[in-house]
This record gives sequence, C-alpha cells and structure tokens, in this order.
Amino acid sequence: MDALTIELISGQLIVAEPKGSPHTTAVELTAEALRAAFGLGWVVRGRDPLALDDESEPGPDVVVAPGTHRDYRDAHPSQPALLVEVSEPTLAFDRR
Repeated sequence: MDALTIELISGQLIVAEPKGSPHTTAVELTAEALRAAFGLGWVVRGRDPLALDDESEPGPDVVVAPGTHRDYRDAHPSQPALLVEVSEPTLAFDRR
C-alpha cells in the first residue's frame, strides 16, 4: 500500500490520490527528459513541496528550479521555472 501524501493548499490539508503505475511512469519519464533538456544549473525535483505562499505548499509531480539541490537545503523553491502535474482522476481539481 502506498503512503498517504498530504499537501497544504489554500490553508487546507488535502490528501492526494494514490499514484498508479501509468502516473509514476509518466512522472519519471518527464523528469528524465527535463534533466536532459535543462542541464547544469537547474534542479529537477519530483513530488517535493514548493513554498508558494503562507497558505500553500503543493507538491507537484515535477518541478524545475534554478540552482542546485544545496540551494534548497533551508527552504523549498518558491519561484520554479516550470512545474508539471500529471493528472489522471484529479484533472478538474488540479486546474483550480
């Protein structure tokens, strides 16, 4: 059984849907392609939080942020260059 993922969205804790095999494959292929496309000087993170504001800390499937992993040792990225959300049953919610 997958562990529950909880995100902070607009001040509310939201339990994320479990990820199926097609979803996981799409996320991993996307991250692999983005690492190759962006190269050095960019961090590609998967399913990790973003610090967007005081009430939201979503965990998109893939995030590309400037810098290195060490740049985010004390704080999550707050201004990503790109984020990707692979939506299966949650498309309507993700678009909000």
